[in-house]
Amino acid sequence: MPLTHDMDCGQRLRTGDEQVLEDVLRTCGPAVRSVLRRKYAGVLSLSDLDDVLAIGLFRLWVARERFDVAKGSLRVWFLRIADNAARDVLRHQQTGDQNIGVSGSERSRVAEDGANHRSSSGNCSATTDALKVARVA
Repeated sequence: MPLTHDMDCGQRLRTGDEQVLEDVLRTCGPAVRSVLRRKYAGVLSLSDLDDVLAIGLFRLWVARERFDVAKGSLRVWFLRIADNAARDVLRHQQTGDQNIGVSGSERSRVAEDGANHRSSSGNCSATTDALKVARVA
């Protein structure tokens, strides 16, 4: 993936452009899913991998202002986030806990972002659309 694409996506993440999530899944999702499928073969089902990508995408969005193209590629950053989500899913499967662990600050940030976005556009469906793309990839 070219550096200019990462820079463009990084800028769009920082400005809160939800459509970038679809681009991240289209360009990075297949590679991230493939790595995770091999790493967690026999441990996570395909459905679990869908959940991991969704959680990873959510966490990427929450942490979007921390992406720095000078520190690494968007694909590697998303892979690290999704890998951590996979470990959390496994940990929660072992304990029987259904909550994957979205922190209070993450919930507050998303609620605030949602309120700001709804007041400016009236609709907040880009994340849902992006997750549909992830399932296809």
